[in-house]
Amino acid sequence: MPPPAQHEEFDAADGEASKYAEHAPKLAEFLCSFHSDDLRHILLHPESTLHFPLVIDFAELLDFDPGLAKILYNDPKGFLPDFDSAAQRAQSEVLCILKKCEALGNPDEPRPSAVQKGFVHVRVNVCGSPLEFPESSPSIGKVRVKHRGILLTLKGTVIRSGGVKMIEGKRWYQCRKCNCRFRCYPELEAGNRITLPASCPSMVFHFLFLIEEFKRLSKCFFPIDRR
Repeated sequence: MPPPAQHEEFDAADGEASKYAEHAPKLAEFLCSFHSDDLRHILLHPESTLHFPLVIDFAELLDFDPGLAKILYNDPKGFLPDFDSAAQRAQSEVLCILKKCEALGNPDEPRPSAVQKGFVHVRVNVCGSPLEFPESSPSIGKVRVKHRGILLTLKGTVIRSGGVKMIEGKRWYQCRKCNCRFRCYPELEAGNRITLPASCPSMVFHFLFLIEEFKRLSKCFFPIDRR
């Protein structure tokens, strides 16, 4: 079976991705049917501030609803956020079941409390699915513009790895004279280096600078003749 046919193109900026919200009940049903155990483990985890991955199989989603699999294939960037929202909905349903089981169980038996987690992210496993075909899994040298925006699988061998480094997005500075606060953005092409401005961008600073310059220049002049 070949991979799903590519749609013309989805553009989240034009509001096309908003219609995916109507698929949330179906996505939640899929998660509850195939990943209830994973959801239960996430709910019972003691740490509620962590980010939890929820790995789904594309082949199972394709068997469950080919239409949803097609949307995921054509626009993963726009569809996965709604999949994450469906994971929250599925958590609520599984949480209700767990609370009912606790109410029917032995109250003296210690059990970990189930808490809904706010950071659950759906990840896609393509093993055993049509996404392993050459059309959706090209070699790195054969990636073209036509592959932009679709769910693509790239295979290779890791020859070098390093530690995860934080990329600074912006930095705040404050002028020592006028106390103006302004943002500076790093240049990724220059190794994430921040170039500071030659002077404070605040108009207050320029006004103070003009006053000081006027005072300095006024001392250089003296009257020659007064009449």
